[in-house]
Amino acid sequence: MIAPAPPGVPRLVPGQRISAAHVAWLVANRDAGVFVMDPVDPTEATVRVVQS
Repeated sequence: MIAPAPPGVPRLVPGQRISAAHVAWLVANRDAGVFVMDPVDPTEATVRVVQS
């Protein structure tokens, strides 16, 4: 899951397709200083995607 904090509510969940709009939202929030919890690297530049 990927959850911005605050409030910590998941925005992306396992099995969900990640669209360009999701990526744009994540980048905009990161640039605004929002802390993104869960599967991000320390620089918040990448997320881990696993295909099942």
